[in-house]
Amino acid sequence: MELLKECYIDDVDFGGVFEKCHNKPQGLFYIFQGYLFRGNQLCVPRHSVRETLIKEYHEGGLGGHFGEEKTIALVSETFYWPKLAKDVIHVIKRWFSPFFVVYGLNPLTPIDLTPFPTPLKFSHDAELRANEIQKVHKQVVERIEKMNEKVKERVDQKRKEI
Repeated sequence: MELLKECYIDDVDFGGVFEKCHNKPQGLFYIFQGYLFRGNQLCVPRHSVRETLIKEYHEGGLGGHFGEEKTIALVSETFYWPKLAKDVIHVIKRWFSPFFVVYGLNPLTPIDLTPFPTPLKFSHDAELRANEIQKVHKQVVERIEKMNEKVKERVDQKRKEI
């Protein structure tokens, strides 16, 4: 968020207001700790953080996706920028298309939706190596169990019965 402070000066939406607010508040706009506010809303300059905020608010809690109106209400409760509602709708339609919901991606071409066949075995050598590692693992487990049993027997010999 520190990056926002640097973006205000040259920002198309807030550059002029930010400069004027250095002397005194301008209407609803004021600067607090280097950030520009409009009332109780943080002004967000034109930056990728806008899209990130929209995505975060749209996805909602527990993996649910809020609709456009709910997302607009949530974002505008805390943040402000001109055409916020239009940006929210644009991002939701672009990123959360039916393809994104079903496939987890937004395809650029129809080929992006084609599933690629995956062979059941990638390599015979890899399968042999995996089997070899499993055998070694089994041997190590057996050896550890035997050692644990020996330790238990020694400890039990020294134990006094009550």
